Amino acid sequence: MWALLVVVTPLAALGFGCDGAPGGPLPIKTARSSEARILRPTVVAGDATMLAAENATFAVQLYGALSAQPGNVVLSPTSLSLAMATVYAGARDLTADQIATTLHFTLPAARLHPAFDALDLALNSRAQPASDGSLPLGTDGQPFALWIKNALWADQRQTLEPAFLDVLAENYGAGVQQVDFVGAPEPARLTINQWVAAETNGKIADLLPAGLIDPQTRLVLTDAVYLNAAWQTPFTEPTMNYPFHRADGSDVSVPMMRGKTGFSMAIGAGYHAAELTYSGKALSMVVIVPDAGTFAAFEAAFTAEQLAAILAALAPSGQGLLLPKFQFTLAFSLRDTLSALGMPAAFSPTDANFSAIDDARDLFVRDVVHKTFIAVTEKGTEAAAATGAVQATMSAVTLLAVDRPFLFLIRDHQTGALLFLGRVVDPSAP
Repeated sequence: MWALLVVVTPLAALGFGCDGAPGGPLPIKTARSSEARILRPTVVAGDATMLAAENATFAVQLYGALSAQPGNVVLSPTSLSLAMATVYAGARDLTADQIATTLHFTLPAARLHPAFDALDLALNSRAQPASDGSLPLGTDGQPFALWIKNALWADQRQTLEPAFLDVLAENYGAGVQQVDFVGAPEPARLTINQWVAAETNGKIADLLPAGLIDPQTRLVLTDAVYLNAAWQTPFTEPTMNYPFHRADGSDVSVPMMRGKTGFSMAIGAGYHAAELTYSGKALSMVVIVPDAGTFAAFEAAFTAEQLAAILAALAPSGQGLLLPKFQFTLAFSLRDTLSALGMPAAFSPTDANFSAIDDARDLFVRDVVHKTFIAVTEKGTEAAAATGAVQATMSAVTLLAVDRPFLFLIRDHQTGALLFLGRVVDPSAP
């Protein structure tokens, strides 16, 4: 699971001079449009497919920008696109144009928000019973869980445009949570952190570090996604330690899960891939294993088109799979990354235009904070990440050994949404 923070700050401090004494979480009041959520949005034929493709393009580009940092990486691109769509609803002129270009939003707003509404509703329905009445399961034996929640937090003094509230209510089922950023910034921070922790089953704690919320903060957007899904075909072979060959040439002994059946596989120029389906068969994890010694070059050349080709090539296979267990937490700021990808105006005190939120040009985005957690085990995945060489041809592979750096993604089959995208370069890293 992951959580996103967008802090929107006014251009000029109001001068109250209040540091905000530490205290407990604040009571929450909600400003909400009288309009109801549109539960059956009208989506033009082809818009859903276009949105999925555009979200995938953004996902791969964002991953490419983040891959320059060392270590394991995981992000939730669909959730980020959903959250940024609500920010986009409040932007105008150059700010809106740059957000649309960076996120690859090409649909007009009147079609974009309904398409996101349909996507969000579809993803949040995955825990419902199947046609035969059976429930998909989570890793703990409880029902499968997938939910994506957005919340916009505003200072209780902030004026909000009715049209903006209408977009939030109709297309995202959201209102605006009102807290006291000016008079009680620390309790407001604790309130938001408490909400994020609750929406990620406690896996994302302290999203907002001390000092990030101050009396000049006016709007904060949080977005949380939580997944707890068991494998459709669990790993039943004994888990044993095997060497994992890290990118720096060193080896580390890690627990490897072994399975014999239930996997789809693909082979292409420079890679092998395997797909592991989750309980209920609506979602799956795909691991992409570049040939030995080629991970850096493969990652640098990775594109959305290549990803689509890999997914299309997956087919049922009788081969076995050796996959490392892994669990890690990651936190970073996306401000510089998103600016470099094409939307600097949103972060500029002089250029930002979010007047569709408050009918004034006094807001800009201070930061976007991204924090993730993923755990992959024999039972499945909770997310809020062999000794033999891989053979040269698929027909000769009896066991795909994921014993070197690899890419992974978790996708929703019906919508094509990429819920998570990342890499594992060291399964032993926390």
